[in-house]
Amino acid sequence: VARSEPANATLAAAALARGTGVPAAVWSEVRSLEHGHWDRSALRLALARTLVRESSWQDALDTATLDGHALGALAIGLADARVAGLVEDTSIPLVTRLVVRGIALPEIATSGTNADFVTRFRLARAARVTEDGRIDAWLEATARTAEEWTLRAEAVDSLGGRASRELLAALLRDGYPRVRLAAARAVSRRGGESATLLALARHDAWPLVRAFALGEVADLPAARAVLLDALSDPASAMRARSLELLRSRTAADVDAPLVAILEDDHEWPHVAARAVEVAEVRCSESLGPALVHAVRRGARGGASAGDLETAQVALRVALRYGGATASDARRATEGPSSPAFQVLLEHPQPPCAGTAGATEPATSVGVPSAR
Repeated sequence: VARSEPANATLAAAALARGTGVPAAVWSEVRSLEHGHWDRSALRLALARTLVRESSWQDALDTATLDGHALGALAIGLADARVAGLVEDTSIPLVTRLVVRGIALPEIATSGTNADFVTRFRLARAARVTEDGRIDAWLEATARTAEEWTLRAEAVDSLGGRASRELLAALLRDGYPRVRLAAARAVSRRGGESATLLALARHDAWPLVRAFALGEVADLPAARAVLLDALSDPASAMRARSLELLRSRTAADVDAPLVAILEDDHEWPHVAARAVEVAEVRCSESLGPALVHAVRRGARGGASAGDLETAQVALRVALRYGGATASDARRATEGPSSPAFQVLLEHPQPPCAGTAGATEPATSVGVPSAR
């Protein structure tokens, strides 16, 4: 039933995965599965879990006639089960057996254009849970020579910190950014490569590679200038990432770029929102006018939903600042969008650390002077 077409096939596969005492004779049914069956994630996961549980299946594994597609499916099913915590670490030697057997097949070992991409990808993904010299050698060769960028990226991700410096140096120049990102992750896992990561944070052509590298070196003194320069990066993803990192690394040197971001009416709302979060941590009076500008931007007629949401957060932070910043922010909410700010205006906000002694003038708009 588990290998049939009806809708209850997935439930049957789940029952198989939970079963005990599965007869050894069922293994003959496994050997007859076609590629379409192995492509069903529920079925291959069930079979992989049964393989771990049934010693008779394990005994039959080495002599069974299984093609690369079946070996790759069993390997990835077992690796996925391990990552999900459905099987114990004792399953890893089984994954290794399956992957080693799969990569020994001529059509897989050559990694040529005629090789089954799906099988090679599954074997490379399953290799993430293994540590075997034969598998690592195949992953290195695959990362160097595979024509498919997804396979190159998967191979280096599976190698991780075991990837050679020579391989990583080559892949960091790969024309596909996802491959460079995978190589950057491997560089980080190797450790002791801060200079390489700093260079990526500054110079890689793809913002997500730059953003990842920046996060890995953010605590280094040499990265401070890179963090600040990233606040004017052409890519909004990089500006947002820098602000996320600066939230726990604030200092007076962030104030000027924060003002520039908050007062830029063309800035993306998700970036401006991150800037408001940093301004809340900074709690510096020099940021008060910029916060009021962000409130005014969202309160104006025709403001986008993103600008309005950012303005609400900016108002909350401005109220925490107290003093003239809070008063000006209250006045800035007057307009077509004023109802959206009413809840915030009616509830006092605790003062932030830098302005604990600040008080609002009694002339604040729309609230009792006692506040």
